[in-house]
Amino acid sequence: MLYHDGIISEENKDLIDQIRMNLKIEDLPVTVFMLPYNSDVLTAQLVAHPDGGYFILISSNVNEKLTQDERKALIAHEMGHIAYTSKIHLYDLDRTGLDICADIFASKYAGIDAVLSLLEKLYTLDQDDREVPDYKIRKAALEAIKKIW
Repeated sequence: MLYHDGIISEENKDLIDQIRMNLKIEDLPVTVFMLPYNSDVLTAQLVAHPDGGYFILISSNVNEKLTQDERKALIAHEMGHIAYTSKIHLYDLDRTGLDICADIFASKYAGIDAVLSLLEKLYTLDQDDREVPDYKIRKAALEAIKKIW
C-alpha cells in the first residue's frame, strides 16, 4: 500500500530515502501527495518546489490499481526524473527520452518486469493509448535492455 489513511507507507518512504542517499541528496526534501480525486486515470507527476525539493503527486487510486512492485516502480520512476535532471541537458531529450531514462532508473530499484507491468497498466486503462508512440518506444527500450541485463 502506498498510503494508508493519508500517510505514505514505510516501505515507500524507505525507498525514497534509499534513492536520496544513493544520489547524495539526503537533504533535498521529497514529499509524496495523493491527488484528491478518484478516477480510472492513473497518474504521477514530479513537481519542483520553488524553494527547493520536490513533490511527487500521485492519483488516489494507486492502492487499488497497482501491485506493491508497480507502486515501487512508480515512485522510483519519479525519483529517476530527479536523478537525470542534474545529469543531462533537458533540452537534449524529448519527453519520451526523459521517461525512458526514468524507466531505466526505476528498473534498478523495482526491476524491469515491475516497470513493464506499470507501463502496461498506465497505458491500457485507455486502449487507444496503447497505440501512442511513447508507450511503444518505452516498452521496446525496456524489453531490449532486459535482454542484455
